[in-house]
Amino acid sequence: MAKVKIQGHASGTGVLTVTAPNTSSDRTITLPDATGTLLNSDGDGSSLTSLPAHTGNVAFPATQVASADANTLDDYEEGLWTATFASGGGTLTINSAVDQGTYSKIGRLVFITGAFTASTATAPTGNFVIGGLPFTVGNLAESSESSSFAVAITATASNITTYLSGQTTASASNFDVRECGNTGAGADVAAHIDTGTQVIISGFYMTAS
Repeated sequence: MAKVKIQGHASGTGVLTVTAPNTSSDRTITLPDATGTLLNSDGDGSSLTSLPAHTGNVAFPATQVASADANTLDDYEEGLWTATFASGGGTLTINSAVDQGTYSKIGRLVFITGAFTASTATAPTGNFVIGGLPFTVGNLAESSESSSFAVAITATASNITTYLSGQTTASASNFDVRECGNTGAGADVAAHIDTGTQVIISGFYMTAS
């Protein structure tokens, strides 16, 4: 059986005190099979040094425990999200066999990707709206939550002559795909969508927490 040795410093005069917690249950501390210094001299844990290499995972709770501290990472999650298509007028739906994207949430930033296909396009007009975002867009001061996604669309009903951008709206779980670089709002992308049109998106946005 391995032994435990507590050795004092040859030049030190202070007393090391190990205090048991206020509990009626047994507690076990398992030391790593490595040599190193766990804490620096201030002993507050702020400067961990010489730790053995981490070989496992960092787990966050399924339900976020939000922190107001700007230096605290309080959430991580990854998975799939299911997109939806909508238009300002007419009918526009997504192919349910090609409607999932991926997401990774790190703190308040949500990174999304996806490749989708339109299933039904019956005289769609106005905004082309992609919904189903995995987390609601934040509503922050001075619209600082605003984000723009990269969007590529192929197999359209008509040519798109300007570049496209996915634009978020505060407190929403969807975003509009707009034509950019013109004098208007670029809000008639839906008219270009046809049955079988393919839409690829990637980007990130900010949540409230």
